[in-house]
Amino acid sequence: MAAVSAEGRNPANAVCLHCPCKILLAGDASLAEFEETLPTEGGSGTHTVNRWWQVDDMYTFYNIGFSKTVGTKKYLVCADCERGPLGYHNTDTKKSYLATELIGYSE
Repeated sequence: MAAVSAEGRNPANAVCLHCPCKILLAGDASLAEFEETLPTEGGSGTHTVNRWWQVDDMYTFYNIGFSKTVGTKKYLVCADCERGPLGYHNTDTKKSYLATELIGYSE
């Protein structure tokens, strides 16, 4: 489970699990808890996620890639190795959600 600061923010940098890419800087996202499914890497199934780092402005990301729009979502992938999805961007609300369990953390 990802650690959360007293303010409900990400206390460490978010990084890719597969390469050294830094995705999001510490303190730039707030914790959101709701259930949503993401396609698994390769698209052969789905994965249910309950905890997310919510990013209110897509330009807050340090490094992230966006898929083409699928319905009202753009899936988030590592900008360097293109692995993912790591979360999604909602095109209606303009908020992005990074799955806490699909990323790593560093200082």
